[in-house]
Amino acid sequence: MRFLLTTIIAVSCLSTQVPKSEELSNSKWSGTLNVPHAIAVEMEFKKDSLFTYMGEELLETNSFQIKGDTLVLQKLSGRSSCDLQPANYKFIIKDDILKIEALNDECSERKDAFSPEGYKRIK
Repeated sequence: MRFLLTTIIAVSCLSTQVPKSEELSNSKWSGTLNVPHAIAVEMEFKKDSLFTYMGEELLETNSFQIKGDTLVLQKLSGRSSCDLQPANYKFIIKDDILKIEALNDECSERKDAFSPEGYKRIK
């Protein structure tokens, strides 16, 4: 009985740490991108699209998918020199902070842009 209870608690804790697509869809985050110098941006996730703004100016549009704790980004339009190849990032949301870490991205401009400090939820 004790083993069963311990297992249930452990599984519950692990399952709550895996981000879900609902945590990103229709959310907005603020922070900095290093392109190559730090600039203040807002990233707005819609149902399956990510819009990155500097003030009122739209910098880049990406499609996104969630696969477990992996965020798959694919550029649709924008300023970066990245091509249309999909890129894989690990993402974690904790205490309303979104952290994004490159797993596999051939575009060094995008891979180096995400701030290790993360992005604060604003919506």
